[in-house]
Amino acid sequence: MNNRYTLAALTPLALLVLAGCEPTYTVTEVTADNETSAETSTQTAAHAARTAAPESDILAGFETGSTMSREDAEALLAGSAVQPGDEPDLQVGDPAPPLTVAGWLQGEPFTELADGSITVVEMWATWCIPCIRAIPHLNSLAAEYESHGVRVVGVNVLENSFGDSDKAADLTAFLEGKGARYPIAYEEDQTITNTWLFAAGRNSLPSTFIVDGDGRIAWIGNPGDPNGRSYVLAGKWRLQLSIDEALARIAAGDWNADDHRARTARSDLLARRLQRVADDLASGGDEQQGYDTIEALLATDLADEPILIDTLAWHIAEHPSVTDSRRDVAERLAATAIANSNNTYASAFDTLAKIRFKQGDTEQAIALERLAIDKAENAQVRGVFEDRLAEFQSAG
Repeated sequence: MNNRYTLAALTPLALLVLAGCEPTYTVTEVTADNETSAETSTQTAAHAARTAAPESDILAGFETGSTMSREDAEALLAGSAVQPGDEPDLQVGDPAPPLTVAGWLQGEPFTELADGSITVVEMWATWCIPCIRAIPHLNSLAAEYESHGVRVVGVNVLENSFGDSDKAADLTAFLEGKGARYPIAYEEDQTITNTWLFAAGRNSLPSTFIVDGDGRIAWIGNPGDPNGRSYVLAGKWRLQLSIDEALARIAAGDWNADDHRARTARSDLLARRLQRVADDLASGGDEQQGYDTIEALLATDLADEPILIDTLAWHIAEHPSVTDSRRDVAERLAATAIANSNNTYASAFDTLAKIRFKQGDTEQAIALERLAIDKAENAQVRGVFEDRLAEFQSAG
């Protein structure tokens, strides 16, 4: 079955109109002797025409979707070498491990997690820039949900910045001026790292756990992940929930840990299959097999999962050995993610912007990144996109 859609050809400047943004630069280029060239004037006129074009015209040019029937797709995936694997020791629905910390740097100490309070436990390190950027967001969550019995705690883990010095003193000095307004503790001997982070199969920071009032893990994820967002398509919650959405539902009592655990398992299988595809496409593996797997996934479980589609697109585009032809695959996937989110998924626009930039189209990359910024609903994510926009502008 041929499921094709048309999507963003995403021309420069035109997207600024769609995003509701005012351009911060002029489109008229000036030659070395300060005379506007005829070629530039022609380009400027073309830009103006595109700016006035309706959205349907601007979003034309990219093919998305699958050309494979669902029956063929299911048969291909059933024979795949990637099947459900071993589950991590710590999952959603399991009792939370003890909060065994070496000491507290600020805030009121506590260790009991099954006391009726909902606890947001964030693992962070001084060398982790996204961890520091997450502080204002965590402050906001702590303030917003305090009346709902929610508390936020940061736990410093995997810290290797201070050598044999006084870790508590160094961490306290580091936190000065960072603005964190919630309790913060630190570990020794990787106690928390091993029993929480690694036990849950997590190998990156920041990583956050939400523990419900009964002391059970309710959610695991990244507190500011651009991919941590849900969609309601065809009346169904999508797999990935941001910390904001998860915490709101947990605090409201609208949360089923078993259901979320099953969804997470399905998401993990998809992610591992996508990782295999990304490796095949970006490292000289069986390219046709990679294409076939992408089509199979797009025809089945991946069909309305823009988050995972975008994750695959980003992985391929960022692989150090990716070729131009394979970067085109990443472009197709990023476009699919945008289409399948009804043109709302900011991260996919960011991915497409990065791809265009690497293809040498700085002007279009800037326009796409501006749209990503406009669509971003999270201040931390918006900051990441603004940094990337500055990178593009400095190159242009």
